[in-house]
Amino acid sequence: MSKKKLITLIFLAIFISGCNFTDKVWARDQLVIGITQFPATLNPNINSMLAKSYVLNMALRPITTYDQDWNLVCLLCTALPTIENGLAEPETLPDGRTGVAATYTIHRDATWGDGTPVTTADVLFTWEAGRHEQAGFAGLEGYKRILTIDVVDDKTFTLHSDRLSYNYNSLNNFYVLPSHLERSAFKQPSEYRYRTTYDTDPTNPGLYFGPYQIVDIESGAEVVLEPNLHWYGPSPHFQRIVIRVIENTAALEANLLSGAIDYVAGELGFTIEQALSFERRKGDSYNVIYKAGLIYEHLDFNLDNPIFADRRVRQALLYALDRNQLV
Repeated sequence: MSKKKLITLIFLAIFISGCNFTDKVWARDQLVIGITQFPATLNPNINSMLAKSYVLNMALRPITTYDQDWNLVCLLCTALPTIENGLAEPETLPDGRTGVAATYTIHRDATWGDGTPVTTADVLFTWEAGRHEQAGFAGLEGYKRILTIDVVDDKTFTLHSDRLSYNYNSLNNFYVLPSHLERSAFKQPSEYRYRTTYDTDPTNPGLYFGPYQIVDIESGAEVVLEPNLHWYGPSPHFQRIVIRVIENTAALEANLLSGAIDYVAGELGFTIEQALSFERRKGDSYNVIYKAGLIYEHLDFNLDNPIFADRRVRQALLYALDRNQLV
C-alpha cells in the first residue's frame, strides 16, 4: 500500500468514516482492524458496550437508525412510519394520555444466516424478552414503553407506545433476536444473559442477518467475520474482516506501523492526544481523519442498590472524581 490508514475519534464529539482507499487496497480480500476492547457479550440487547456495537453493526441491523445527515431512516424496515404518511397515528390511552400506533414492515428478503426468514415472530419475542426485568436487557425502559404489538402478517406489525414524543418512530435500539434460536435460552429469564446463543454458540449463522456473520472468535483477542450468503443488500467489499483487540495503545501503534493491522478504529483506538501526536510524526505516510458523531460511553448509578439510593453517597463519589484526569 502506498498509504496506510489511521482512523481516530475525538471521544464524545468525533466519529470516523471511511478513508479514500487506493485501488490496491480495495483489491484486497481481507481487512484487519485494530481496537482496544473485546466485547463482554455478543447479544445485541444485553449490556451497552461500544466494542460490541462496533462488531455487531457489521452483522446485524436495528429497525431504524440515523443516517449521515442525522435523518431517521429505516434499516430493517421498508418505510419509516410518520404521522404525515399515515403509518403512525396518535391514539388516546385508557388513562387519557396520548400514545402512538406505528406500523413497520420488515424487509421482505431479510433472512437469518441459516436461511430462516426474519419475521414478526422475532419482533414479538424480542419485545417479550426485552420488557422482562430479569432478562438483563440494557434498554428495559424502552421496551416497557411499548404497550402491545399487533401482528398484521409475517412481515408487518403495529407497535403501540405509551407516549407521543419527538422520537415516537425511532427503534434505533430495537435489535431483533432470532426467536428460533433464542427462545429456548429464555426459558429461565433470570439465566438468559448467561445462556444466550450469542455467547454459547456465537458462530451460529442463524444469529445474524446483516452483510457479515461471525465465523470465528478468539476470546479477548479477535473476531473474524465473513459475508453472509443470505444478505439481501449490496455485496460486501471484503471477503474477510478481522477485528483484532490490542488493549495497549503503544502496541496498537506498533502493529499499525508494522502492517499487522490495516487501520485503527476511531471509536476504540487512540485518544485525541495520541492521534494528534501520531499525525505530527507520521502524517506524511498515514491519513488521520476526524468527523463529528454521536458516540459516547458512560457509567450510571444503580438506584436499586440501597447504598447508591442515598443521595449523599452519590454526591460524595462524584466529588471524589478526578475530572481533570478523566477528560
